Amino acid sequence: MLSRGYLIERAVYVLIALALAGLAWLSAGWTQGHYADLMRYGGPGHWLQWLTLVSGVLLAVSFVLAAAAGFAGLFFLFISWAMEAPGDSLKNPQWCELLFKEHPKRQLREWARSMRYFRFIRGSGGGMDDYGDRLAVVLKADYGKDIQRILTALAASDPAAPLSRSSDFVRVRGVKVDIHDSGGKLELSIRDSEQDWEVTQAAVDAARSVETLLEPLVEMLIEPPQDDKYCVCPKYYPSFWQDEGAAQLGK
Repeated sequence: MLSRGYLIERAVYVLIALALAGLAWLSAGWTQGHYADLMRYGGPGHWLQWLTLVSGVLLAVSFVLAAAAGFAGLFFLFISWAMEAPGDSLKNPQWCELLFKEHPKRQLREWARSMRYFRFIRGSGGGMDDYGDRLAVVLKADYGKDIQRILTALAASDPAAPLSRSSDFVRVRGVKVDIHDSGGKLELSIRDSEQDWEVTQAAVDAARSVETLLEPLVEMLIEPPQDDKYCVCPKYYPSFWQDEGAAQLGK
């Protein structure tokens, strides 16, 4: 499993490589700029001689470390990209062990196929970016009027009752729907009402109830809501949307 924090940690290698390469470039520039002075005034033990020696060693070490850090960073990023590439993520046994730790494969498949817009997203298993398991749908919301349109659609279930809204969630048909607005996107997510980090059958039923209100907003939907293997969607789990017989799923 490769979490976002893991990828960031590996990407730091690339930044270190760039910093070291810059240091090496400055060292080489200084040596070249003071070479004439060294030839004119430098002698055994002269400070310019020692400084040039240190600069040369620093130059060599910087190049070696820059190359090592650069190759390591690019290698890990490539491996991460390859493992996260679209395809059927069920072919990775280690990932399946985590994905089905809380819910059997058949249950996740039934949940996934029963919902039209919401997708099951597996928690990353720890870290600051782990929001736990959730059912999520993401819509384009470039402007405030887009957000208002989405909220108006959610309130259509009971026009007589104003939509109960706090800073980060709304209540729709008695269901708590978390709201997260970022980068021109609005995520609506649902979890179990009693176990906030879990997804249960009750949460799935609630999501299906809310989905009917999203019909007028189909053109605003972003699929998948999270573009990686943590999101159970046709892009990463195509076999989940095959016929029952063709899928040959275990229990």
